[in-house]
Amino acid sequence: ALDPGGRQPADGHVLPADANVALVLNLRDDQGLDGPAFVWSWLQSRDDANGNGVSEAGEWARVLVPLAEGRTEQSLDLPLIQASDIVPTGADLGLARFVVEAYDVAGHMLPGGGAFEGPFAAELRLEARRPTTVPTSSLVLDADQGRLYPGHLHTFSVEVRDANGLTTLDAVELALLGQDEDACRILYVPRTEETRPDVACFLGAPVVNVQHLGGAAWRLDVTFRVRWDVASTHAGQDHVPALFVRDEGQDLGLGFGRISALTWWTNASVDLRLESATDTSPPYGSYTDGSLFAERGDVVNFAYRAVHSNSNRTAERLPDTVQLDWSVTDGARTDSGSLDVPNDGRPMLRLSLDPTLFVRTSGQLDATLSGWSEGNLSHRVTVHIDENDPRLRVDAVRFLQVDSTSLGEVPLAVTVQDVERPVEQGVEAHWRMLRQGRVLDGSQGSTALFLESMNGQSALHSGTVDLRP
Repeated sequence: ALDPGGRQPADGHVLPADANVALVLNLRDDQGLDGPAFVWSWLQSRDDANGNGVSEAGEWARVLVPLAEGRTEQSLDLPLIQASDIVPTGADLGLARFVVEAYDVAGHMLPGGGAFEGPFAAELRLEARRPTTVPTSSLVLDADQGRLYPGHLHTFSVEVRDANGLTTLDAVELALLGQDEDACRILYVPRTEETRPDVACFLGAPVVNVQHLGGAAWRLDVTFRVRWDVASTHAGQDHVPALFVRDEGQDLGLGFGRISALTWWTNASVDLRLESATDTSPPYGSYTDGSLFAERGDVVNFAYRAVHSNSNRTAERLPDTVQLDWSVTDGARTDSGSLDVPNDGRPMLRLSLDPTLFVRTSGQLDATLSGWSEGNLSHRVTVHIDENDPRLRVDAVRFLQVDSTSLGEVPLAVTVQDVERPVEQGVEAHWRMLRQGRVLDGSQGSTALFLESMNGQSALHSGTVDLRP
């Protein structure tokens, strides 16, 4: 079917009630066609003799279409059909149905020509134009306070209302950068469910999901990922998106050339963070305030995360050229390497504090995101090799005699000394009661002691324990 929007498949097509219908018949057979072909038509206003809306056997009209014998493919213009032959007088809807009878050079009927009782080769309808509307409140862009993150999956949503049906529209187009920019557009063709994006702007193909909301309303969710290089090019600018709905070859002018409420911005700046450093070798070391305390030979997992600058959002799908380069040294000996950054933006470095590398008792681990130039791309960890066990000193004098009426609140103080650093947490008191060398049932227990004060390499931990069995 020919309409102002171009050639469209006739089956299921909808045209305005006053539009004359121009059809093109396309025939193809690999062995060659043999003519003539016959096009049977049932036009509701002209042929529905009893007015029941059913295309009955005696109501079909036939048109002979000459063919060039032996050709494998032919495209033929059919006679123009008047709208008045399809739409009954006083009605705002009319149907047109077609069955095609054509043969190849061997006399076999070509498939796809339909049947009089249905399904037909094509059925189209003419109906009165209905307005197309888009509620302003339905326009949503899931920006983070106006910010779109490159590599992250974002969604633009809109509700389209049209009593003629969504598939009667030529196209719905989102202009992400604005009405005057040809780049970063996503065009959706409802009739064919085809999405045509600007591939140079997006990571992967944008997807349009359509949900029928009931009646004459549909919601379109357009999901997309902005490329990192595009974000870098358009960083630091405000972009006002536009939405165009087209039908009959023209923009319907719904007034969404500038959707100011959805103004967005972006940048491509990335920061490297260390989320955790986990010692996998007992006794387990610890990581705090940029410093790692562990023993020689320990294997430590360093969990890094790339984040969008000035946010806590993980930077996903960084360019393939981006790697995590690392270097570790004790000040005299050095080791280094690199690893890929996965799509989730969370590279994991598994590092052994080899005794041949950490001869000295301190050093550092430096990690850098290479292949990218925007943001705080480096992170440093200070490494301390713990060579000394902590020492505990308990003032036992106060435990020589314990009042049995005060077992519920017995004060306990422990001094912990450590050469490398004061022990600020992780001190626990454990106890049990014995009578004649045997542990009393229910007399065992434990509780955490809390830091009270520090003096140089010593830390005083205290608390109250309940010794009641």
